[in-house]
Amino acid sequence: MTIRMFGVGTTIALILTIYTSSLSSQEKVFTIDQTASRIVITVGRAGLFGFAGHTHEVIAPAVRGQLRLDQQDATASSVWLEFDASALEVSGRGEPAEDVPEVQRVMLSEQVLDVERFPTIRYESRAVAVTEMAEDRLVLTVAGDLTLHGVAQPVTTAVSVSITADQVTVQGTVEIKQSEFGIEPPRAAAGLVRVKDELHVLFIIHFRPEGLTERVSRVGTPRGGWWHPDIRGRIVETRSPAAPLSRYNRPVSRPPCP
Repeated sequence: MTIRMFGVGTTIALILTIYTSSLSSQEKVFTIDQTASRIVITVGRAGLFGFAGHTHEVIAPAVRGQLRLDQQDATASSVWLEFDASALEVSGRGEPAEDVPEVQRVMLSEQVLDVERFPTIRYESRAVAVTEMAEDRLVLTVAGDLTLHGVAQPVTTAVSVSITADQVTVQGTVEIKQSEFGIEPPRAAAGLVRVKDELHVLFIIHFRPEGLTERVSRVGTPRGGWWHPDIRGRIVETRSPAAPLSRYNRPVSRPPCP
């Protein structure tokens, strides 16, 4: 009887192990494609003579991050993003070229971002809710914490998520207030011209399956098509000759490796 109970217990334990493994396998890990992703921050002007100032466009390059996508339950997914505050660049779009160096200096200085003391800007999700769902597209509400200027504040935004064979694209917009992070918007002309407190952030983030670069280097097609791993880990061929050339999805001359 003891032996029989041991056998039942072992069987149950084995079933639970297999079940748990099958659940965890539904989670796919993606990392940011830095060359294809884009975050643009627009800083407006205000004050009595706000019309005399200029709107500043700031680009956040080299964003790092990871998406953990649960294919069975999107609400169990999570994401984090971060970049170096000192890497922020004033694009110069819509303002005199001679003003750009000073705007860049002030933005990075202790007057605004104080990048020496607070070198990293980071966002990390806490909860995800599904608003809309289609076969290859989701609309999600993502709640998380943004750490800026050494201060963490809750930020919630709606995002559109598109899923293709070899990438997940997340895009949306969000507005934040500098003052909520301990930043006083700069002023000029005795305060008659000042930067708006609100920042408008537009983001288009492309995520690729983790380890995709290494795997793509080992596959190819002799017919001029494109071979790449899909999000299920299979090697698939994209027949479109117009597919974008990148280090993740490129034509090679040799046939696929077994």
